[in-house]
Amino acid sequence: MNQKPNKQVIVQIFVILIFLTGNSFNIYGKQQSSIPHLQKQATATQLIVSGKPFLIRGGELGNSSSSSLEYMNPAWQKLAKMNLNTVLMPVYWELIELEEGKFDFSLVDDLIREARKNNLKLVPLWFASWKNSMSCYAPAWVKTNQQRFPRAADKAGNGMEIMSPFSDENMNADANAFKPGLGDQMAAMSGGQIAGYVFFDFIVGILLVWTYAAIRPRFGPGA
Repeated sequence: MNQKPNKQVIVQIFVILIFLTGNSFNIYGKQQSSIPHLQKQATATQLIVSGKPFLIRGGELGNSSSSSLEYMNPAWQKLAKMNLNTVLMPVYWELIELEEGKFDFSLVDDLIREARKNNLKLVPLWFASWKNSMSCYAPAWVKTNQQRFPRAADKAGNGMEIMSPFSDENMNADANAFKPGLGDQMAAMSGGQIAGYVFFDFIVGILLVWTYAAIRPRFGPGA
């Protein structure tokens, strides 16, 4: 069944995303010295890492680069030679939880160790329910069960590769992977390597579709 966008629902989604992203840094809250956070200093706001102000000179890996240790092996020294001190690194739900409830953190652990060897901080990027509007980084057991994990549908009622943001099952499955995958595990393994903790790559495709549908008439029939 096609659903028209509800302004209140859209506002609620954006509020949730802003809240989650803000809590990645726990802005201006009381912090343990080991947790990266933002701190007000006179008229400026500083990023504090390992108890000291930290200026990020960062670079971002390609969407699938950190899915392979072999691919990353020659990249670490190249990143360091570029005088970077921080790397934005994707972490993938589909590789952490191949089977529901069974978690494998070995790839994440190894990537953190390699970053430490090369004196690079990390900002993990959580690739899960959505990335650039698509749900391509969700695990196979989610993708193949549209009855339990519903998707956005086109006009013909066919499911698209976009998980529905209105499903509790979708939300809970992602959250259940995030907490042990990036909440507990990254905190336990980081040892000061995490510069910005976590960014959520929430770009919900259905919102983009609705936005395009809303503005298209302004550009004429050829848009």
